[in-house]
Amino acid sequence: MEGESVKVLTAKVSPTTPTSSLTINETEDTEQPAIQWRGCGRFLLSAVLSAPLWGCGTHTASFAVEDGWSPVFLAWLCSVTSVLATILWCIITCGRGEQRNSWKLGPHSVTAVLVMKRILPICSLSLLARSLYFLALRSLCTSEAAALYSCNKAFCYLLSWTILRDQFLGTRVVAVICCMAGVVMMSYAERPEEEAQNGQILALSAAVVTAFNEVLFRLLIGRLNSQESAIFLGLCSICSSLFLWWIPLLIYLQQPIEVPELSAAPSMEYLSVTVILFFLFQFMEKIGVQFFPTSGVSLGIFLSVAVITAVDHRWEVPSTGKLMGILAIGIGTVLVIVPENWEEYLGLEFSEQFHQEDIPEETKSKSSLSAL
Repeated sequence: MEGESVKVLTAKVSPTTPTSSLTINETEDTEQPAIQWRGCGRFLLSAVLSAPLWGCGTHTASFAVEDGWSPVFLAWLCSVTSVLATILWCIITCGRGEQRNSWKLGPHSVTAVLVMKRILPICSLSLLARSLYFLALRSLCTSEAAALYSCNKAFCYLLSWTILRDQFLGTRVVAVICCMAGVVMMSYAERPEEEAQNGQILALSAAVVTAFNEVLFRLLIGRLNSQESAIFLGLCSICSSLFLWWIPLLIYLQQPIEVPELSAAPSMEYLSVTVILFFLFQFMEKIGVQFFPTSGVSLGIFLSVAVITAVDHRWEVPSTGKLMGILAIGIGTVLVIVPENWEEYLGLEFSEQFHQEDIPEETKSKSSLSAL
């Protein structure tokens, strides 16, 4: 019996087992996560494309407002022309030979009740935010207005954290603090004029309304694909043309009547270019969501500050307080859009000891007891 047991033990413990375990460990050690070049490339491409669209659109919008066009009418016209995105998407899908699905927005079917209860409030808030942003261009520098408006992502995080109960991350809190510090630096670093203060309030109000509109969109409608986003833009255009046309008309009638000269009539050049640029930006943000990530578009809005400064003919070196404020807002914007799995995009791999620092003490004690 003892001889048989010895034979069994020698049969179980083969000399090939340690070599196989070593080869498995070697392959596990050599395998490292690769950098997701495609995701990083899409992120950078969306930031590079959205920055000139938003920056040049803001630049031409300031000239259109100075030329005599009403900011509310300009915002309403941008909302009405969003139906061109739907037409362009239908042309693209028909050219590819793709079949269109039923008219739905996520799980919701497109009905008159859906348009009145869900789409009309979102369209109204979008019109309000764009109007406030264009109004801020009357009394504020375009680069400062774009920098203050880029804080909308931080405000969106705060609202989604409180309303939608999204996941809490420490970096987001630091991002919000940086954005708020940047706003304070830009507002109180020097003694601006009363007109500039009104412009800063309007730009921040536009950022807050945009953030609330985004949270409301996620709450009422949810996440949409490219085809559903095209349908949504078309419905927003219909709502603006049918139900919100009286807003720019009422504001125009309340203005004092002036008889302008023929040479002082507002031109159509800045108006047309502004509408086209904001249409392209909206097409890339909404319909191109499958290829262009929204985080890259948010970064592009902040990078538009550099584009506006480059194309501005009244280029001046900003003060130290404004530079520090814009830098703080930029740091906050970057921290807000950083994804949770950012190490996977960069192909980084941390040790288990590093990951165990975030594990609560209770789970650590349970695991140690189970090991014992």
